Amino acid sequence: MLSKPTQKYLQTMASFDLPKTEEETLPKIHADYVASKFATLYEKLRQVIDFQEEHLLRKNAIDRILKRRLILSSDPEEIVSSLVYELIRGGYFPNDKIPEIRIEEVKKALKKYIFLIKNIPGTLDSSERNQLSLWLQSLAACEIEEILSPPVKEKALLEYMYETMQGKISAINGITEQKKNFYIFIACQKALLKSDKSLISFRVFQRYIPNWSEINEEGFTDLSQEIYSLKDKINEEISSSLSKKILEIVSQYTAPFLIIGDVVSENPKETTSLFEKPEVLDQKLFKAYSERHENCRKKIQRSGIRSVISIFLSKVALAFLIEIPFDVYVTKKFSYLAMGINIFIPVSLMFLIISTIKVPKSEAAPQVVMEAMKVIQETQNPKTYEIRPSRKRSFFLSTFLNLINFIVSGAVFGIMIYILAKMNLSVLSILIFLIFFCLISFSAIKIRQWTKELKITPEKEGIAAFLIDLLFLPFVRVGKWLSVKVQKYNIFILLLNLFFEAPLQTFFEFVESWRGYLKEKKAEIE
Repeated sequence: MLSKPTQKYLQTMASFDLPKTEEETLPKIHADYVASKFATLYEKLRQVIDFQEEHLLRKNAIDRILKRRLILSSDPEEIVSSLVYELIRGGYFPNDKIPEIRIEEVKKALKKYIFLIKNIPGTLDSSERNQLSLWLQSLAACEIEEILSPPVKEKALLEYMYETMQGKISAINGITEQKKNFYIFIACQKALLKSDKSLISFRVFQRYIPNWSEINEEGFTDLSQEIYSLKDKINEEISSSLSKKILEIVSQYTAPFLIIGDVVSENPKETTSLFEKPEVLDQKLFKAYSERHENCRKKIQRSGIRSVISIFLSKVALAFLIEIPFDVYVTKKFSYLAMGINIFIPVSLMFLIISTIKVPKSEAAPQVVMEAMKVIQETQNPKTYEIRPSRKRSFFLSTFLNLINFIVSGAVFGIMIYILAKMNLSVLSILIFLIFFCLISFSAIKIRQWTKELKITPEKEGIAAFLIDLLFLPFVRVGKWLSVKVQKYNIFILLLNLFFEAPLQTFFEFVESWRGYLKEKKAEIE
């Protein structure tokens, strides 16, 4: 017998597969073909320089473009239409597929966020106001993406996993059922959808304010006074140690849910009958695992190539703009050998790390399929997990462990600096090398995480893994911190957005308008 979450999931997916005749007849948003070719080329080149995870490219593009346009105007009537056309020209959404009414929906959504930004409490200092403004803009970007391309199948699969995992995880030692379920919801997003912090924040925000789409002006005024504390509460829940514990459990079930989702998405209306034929379903699940295994391999390969090119171009640009002038005019000790080492070692290191990342062996397929069948069927005495708050370490133990960590990290960085100094690298070159090394270490960890989605059992860690963690963890932690700061304070990207991208997009808009004008004149002649 199918489990209740499975039955609900199949019904939901079947309803999505019904023909939507009304929407198909609505007029669609059309971007000029020629302007789109140029704009798409620009976005592809930009993606090479500004390396990001594939599944976050569109959301991050919306966030970037929205922030640029909000600098120039805070009127949704002026922003939204150009924003949507720019996204379609850039290849982030399909041309001639999105109904024009979506523009009005985006305007309505953006007005709410702009109201909250304009009514940020005056009691906050400038830093807090800026943090809250950026946070609200990132939530707006997430909602805009969902309006233009509703992730109905992804949300249905997320809800399926969320409801299933509620029955597998029990909370003890004072953890409320509501809090447990919130942490499961957060963990499912991280494990299943690989959502970043802004996407998780947006969906948790919607859970806290279920009437967000219907809220009135009075409700907005009240919310504006509480929004900062709500932001802090959401951030605290996302980074909670309890959330991380649940994530370890939920991650073991990612692969089964992914292949179930793949099988159902093929033909949602016929899946219920398919799920009642275990032998046929078993074959379909094996096929889905095989296809996802191949897609994972290709994704890692693409991400690896893009990351290597991004590191190389960024390193060369910094060398010519900063390092070489500094060595020539300040230290008076320029060395072609040292500069070559400084450029090619980070690139070679990234290439080496990426080449060692392998997808799990296909022998894991039977175990994944077996777990998928257990998820689908109603089982007696299912496996459950207990979670409890972490034991708080004593002050002295925490201090001692932090001291050891500080000494080890200092020693690792010290040895690296000593080696680089022996290569006759300048102080600036050493600093830039370390920054790149840390960012590379963190990027490699992020890419490696894609391989975990096809595994059931966690990796066994031996002495070698312990030594690697001991040596590289300091670089990874600094790289994680730097990735946030670089994204937030990257002056090069900011200047690119304001002084190059803004005029370029104006040019694309002019090309589109000019092409439209020529078509009108041509039609008059005919």
